[in-house]
Amino acid sequence: MPKDRIHPKGLAGLKYSLKRFLGTQFGNILKAAALRRKYGLDKKNYFSGPGDAFYEVAIVAIFKGEEEYLQEWIEFHRVVGVEHFFLYDNGDSLAARELLSSYIEDGVVTYIPFPEFPDKAMRSKYGKNQFRKLSMQNLAYGDFVRLYAPHCRWAVKIDLDEFIYPVPPFNTLSEAFDRFDKPGVKGFSVRAYRFGPSGGEHRSGKPVIETYSMRYPEPDKNWKVVGCSRSLSTISRYHGAHNWFYKLTSFAGHLYDDQTCTAVRINHYYVKSREEYLDKIERHSVGHKAGKETADKWPLADAQANFQDEGDILHFLPALKERLG
Repeated sequence: MPKDRIHPKGLAGLKYSLKRFLGTQFGNILKAAALRRKYGLDKKNYFSGPGDAFYEVAIVAIFKGEEEYLQEWIEFHRVVGVEHFFLYDNGDSLAARELLSSYIEDGVVTYIPFPEFPDKAMRSKYGKNQFRKLSMQNLAYGDFVRLYAPHCRWAVKIDLDEFIYPVPPFNTLSEAFDRFDKPGVKGFSVRAYRFGPSGGEHRSGKPVIETYSMRYPEPDKNWKVVGCSRSLSTISRYHGAHNWFYKLTSFAGHLYDDQTCTAVRINHYYVKSREEYLDKIERHSVGHKAGKETADKWPLADAQANFQDEGDILHFLPALKERLG
């Protein structure tokens, strides 16, 4: 290998990595700004709440073809105190719009159609050589920060297979987040436990949080982030799936999950029954996640998710079932 292709070590290696990171990020900032202009995103504000609405806790998520999980996911998070949802529909689905219509009318959900952009600057498949490119997911998060973040104090970034909840003695996310609502905190990471199919071949007909109880023994540390909206950067025009970009003028710190795990947690139901996982493969056969899901992941997850979860989330199951009728 030529000498100039060898990754340097030590301080030189740190500088090299930082230069590459900043170069990639700066390039993506310019590309994201150009995409926003090209597709007129700054002119597309879909906010469904009152103009002066301000929420303590809001969730932003992007989804595609997951309509069957929407109601449970929304109602669960309403139980734990989420006041508003900013939902980006990557499938631009009529079924999703119909299902969400009452939530939109009630000012609980802001629905944003967000189909794939046919642009060479965008990631068209999933893979290591594609991670540096922009995706619809990180553009959606940037859009949220630009247009909607001023409407909330805490911005929670999760997917529809992730359920965030407070750990006892806290009963709501707002109570748990109050621990971190300090001038010196701009955001914090949340620990996630990844669940497997618990041997399930088919849909159970029961809520997700009741159906799947077997998880991986070890957590995914610093999995997702909650940001204090006033500290989020609008300059970048995009944000990562697992991190927020903060304002350079914000001198506050970011808390990691060893400092937050006694207050808040995520259950990540990544691989459900075999039937549902095959549907997931089909959903992601095209678009920015194309190639991510493969059939061999199901038996692997079923074997490795061999730890019985403690079931803290089930504290919220009766209230969830009541909401679901």
